[in-house]
Amino acid sequence: MALLNVWHSRWQTLANQMQLLREQTDPTLSQNKTIHRIKTIHGLACNLQFFATAQHRFFEDGFGSKTYNDLEESADFTFDYVQRSVINQTAEDIKLIEQIYTQRQNPTFVRTLELVDCLALNALKPAIQCKIIDSTTTVLSYFGKATSIRIIPYAQIALIGVPFTALETPRDLLAIVHEAGHYVYRRGRITDAAGNKQTVRARITAALQANKPAAPANLDPEKWLEEIFADYYGSQIAGAGIALNFQNLQLEFSKKRFTMNDEEHPSPVLRPHIYHKALQCHNSSWAQPLHDLWETRRNHFLGNPANITAAGVNTNQVISSGTTLNPALGIDKILKDCEEQLHLHQMAIPWVSADWWSALRQPALPTKQDLDSLQNALDTILYDTYESVSLPQPADIAQDQIYQPLYFDAHINRILPNWPAPFIERIKTARTGDWWVTDVLFAAGWNTFGNGHWTDGP
Repeated sequence: MALLNVWHSRWQTLANQMQLLREQTDPTLSQNKTIHRIKTIHGLACNLQFFATAQHRFFEDGFGSKTYNDLEESADFTFDYVQRSVINQTAEDIKLIEQIYTQRQNPTFVRTLELVDCLALNALKPAIQCKIIDSTTTVLSYFGKATSIRIIPYAQIALIGVPFTALETPRDLLAIVHEAGHYVYRRGRITDAAGNKQTVRARITAALQANKPAAPANLDPEKWLEEIFADYYGSQIAGAGIALNFQNLQLEFSKKRFTMNDEEHPSPVLRPHIYHKALQCHNSSWAQPLHDLWETRRNHFLGNPANITAAGVNTNQVISSGTTLNPALGIDKILKDCEEQLHLHQMAIPWVSADWWSALRQPALPTKQDLDSLQNALDTILYDTYESVSLPQPADIAQDQIYQPLYFDAHINRILPNWPAPFIERIKTARTGDWWVTDVLFAAGWNTFGNGHWTDGP
């Protein structure tokens, strides 16, 4: 009982903080009237308070009074683990919303954050136009140490972080398109010609499982599925620009980490080849030159080894040589699945509608195709385009998408028995065993594990 009291005390502290945050971000307060995107920031605070409170009560009931749901501890996830996760997830978003609120009051930051909002929404535009993600989707950006995304289940908002260095270095904005891919993977739905809807994540996963190539246990590309999809999506938006940028990013790792497998991200030694193959899916003239360039850079970085390995495994066991796809190998198969499953959507994806990014997608190749020539060509386009950005500002969250505090309790009591959409995919009758782990606790990506907080567990 003492431990339950401790958990309750912790929760009450966060509940008080959420109440203060909601009041602090009220758009009607005079000090908030000039803050950019204050309506959306306030909407986030309201929706966090609603969802986190509902999640807390769901587990309080399920493991306690059992009025609505009779939950049992999972084999892997104990009651204390659940309580810690609820606390951490809620605290993470309190911190993030406060961070966004504070940064939007800093004149030095506002111009770049306004721009990032526009560029991120532009990267999502193809998925919005073909109705893979909701038309009301919007973006809020913030500064952090690196480019990242926070997936949340309680609002159609992509929370995208960019490094502080992006204030003066536009190249550090390129990875935005990769983060947009994570949002599409988690929140997107593919509707086939027959009208059947399924999440992008479920479609890609099922396609791989239907004919999964053999792979070494310590280098299984299935564990990189979401990252590979985000790489694929980003490559279709920013093409050669993001592909070369990801080469540069991999060379920032230590030599030891360069060939390791963290079981979440593709090993740096082979990751750029994912982009080259994704470019080749659309017959990009940059695919082969970038492939050749990476082999030179990679070999120089490693000291010209006889074989290229990751986690002690020859990389040719999971990805083919060259830029064409060989579905008999894991990474190639996943890329093929990404291409095919998105093509099954009943509306063609208008990649070119990401018009700000399109200049980087497949520009003219320079005569010389060494690193300096390719980088200079892309930098010229990036900086010229950056200086002349003219994009519509993202819309604020709609009023009818904000949970109103006056009705919190009544609405929470209605959803506890079924825990309905948009928070879950499966209907209650299909739930057995520890269904609550993915559907309620991790909430389709809302947890604090992983670099970008989108994985399904520690």
